[in-house]
Amino acid sequence: MSQPGTQRATSPVINNLEFQNWRLTDQGQQHVDGIRIAFDVLLNEVKEVIPDSRYLSLVKTDLERACMTAVKGIAAQKGNQE
Repeated sequence: MSQPGTQRATSPVINNLEFQNWRLTDQGQQHVDGIRIAFDVLLNEVKEVIPDSRYLSLVKTDLERACMTAVKGIAAQKGNQE
């Protein structure tokens, strides 16, 4: 356990791909930004035709999950990693 105010010298070793994170190249970050913008545009369009309701909540949850999965798919590609 580290003391308050101290920083960890090294990153922890994460063995499982499901829980790893990656630093992205500029191109990888551009791909991620494009995906996030596309999902944002889609959600804005959905909000125009579906009132605030349980259905809209479900759409938001599913879009958030899909976006997160797409971002992870981009980040997992070796060519997008630093």
